[in-house]
Amino acid sequence: PGTGLAAGLGTRGHLVSISRLLPASGPASYDSARAAAAAADLTLFAVAVRAREGAGSIAMPLSLAELINGAGVRAMLVSFGSPYIITQVPEVSSFLIAWTVTSHSESAVAAALHGAPVTGRLPIEIPPRYRIGDGLMAGGRQRTDGRQTDRRTDGRTDGR
Repeated sequence: PGTGLAAGLGTRGHLVSISRLLPASGPASYDSARAAAAAADLTLFAVAVRAREGAGSIAMPLSLAELINGAGVRAMLVSFGSPYIITQVPEVSSFLIAWTVTSHSESAVAAALHGAPVTGRLPIEIPPRYRIGDGLMAGGRQRTDGRQTDRRTDGRTDGR
């Protein structure tokens, strides 16, 4: 993922820089991505980890999870695959599940990140943080600054 998402954000006026990491990426690639993340106001990690029969696990490489955790509150994770990867990055401040890598899902994520309404409830449990039904629902409330915000279905306001 990433090309369609970056294009969608770019056409909406956002400055986007891409660092692409693959399972075979080495330490130099991670160092470069870490430096880019440190220099950015916000780092968006678009990750595609898909379930494969016989794979043994559905997880990000440990080096990627460490990179995301290290970015802390200035990071957002978008999963274009397994929603369970959130369990590897407890430090990430925001999480969006797109479920699959398609041009439509990348366009929808770009629109959502630019402010389009987002709704959805988890049909699964992701222990220990999320229960079935957690998520966002339609009918956001107005913030004191007049901007629209979404309401969480679980009542939490901590961004998780």
